[in-house]
Amino acid sequence: MRISLAISFVCGLIGLATTSAQATNLQVLYAFDRTTAQAHQEIKERFEKENPGITVEFLAAAPNYEDASQSIIRNAMIGDLPDVTFQGLNLVRGLVDRGIAVPLDPFIAGDGGADKLGYDAGMLRVGSVNGKTFGIPFAVSTPLLYVNADLVRAAGVEMDAFPTRWEDIVALGKKIDDPARNIIGFYFQWDITGNWMFQSLLFANGGSMMSFDEKAIAFDQPPGLA
Repeated sequence: MRISLAISFVCGLIGLATTSAQATNLQVLYAFDRTTAQAHQEIKERFEKENPGITVEFLAAAPNYEDASQSIIRNAMIGDLPDVTFQGLNLVRGLVDRGIAVPLDPFIAGDGGADKLGYDAGMLRVGSVNGKTFGIPFAVSTPLLYVNADLVRAAGVEMDAFPTRWEDIVALGKKIDDPARNIIGFYFQWDITGNWMFQSLLFANGGSMMSFDEKAIAFDQPPGLA
């Protein structure tokens, strides 16, 4: 069985549910159990109530998206894949290129189309590869900047005048930094799952990770070095 790569649990399963009237068990792999387990459980209960004869079985949750992707690749080698998986957006392409993921377009069409399901075209494009939909957004992460107002004021800056440009924020962090007092002036977790924090800065600055033809890296150009 090839896997339906879904970043949306509900749409991936509804499409499958409409194809068979027989009792069906759907295996699902997701990540980040500590923060998403309750949401998944609520969706499971609602789905099973609305679709009698179909049960949802959660596999042991992966600690992060990278582990989830590796688990799928390993299981594909022995033909033991779940029916649906939640993956990080940056990892979708790898599963598509390996022929593991299957397009969700037939399932979406079978449930009346994207509009009926509440997904606009822009939302579906983020999970598309080569014009086919392999993932549907389930959650979106938003970077946040946490500030210790006391340390900022101690550095001579009032919060209503907090800098708005990255270079100024970094400069302020250097001013706050005090190793002798175990104070870190600025910390940016650029390598968090899939380096998406770095990518978000790169894309916002007009850069890209690779050239358009995907034959050369591009993040070493001025937008990525700024």
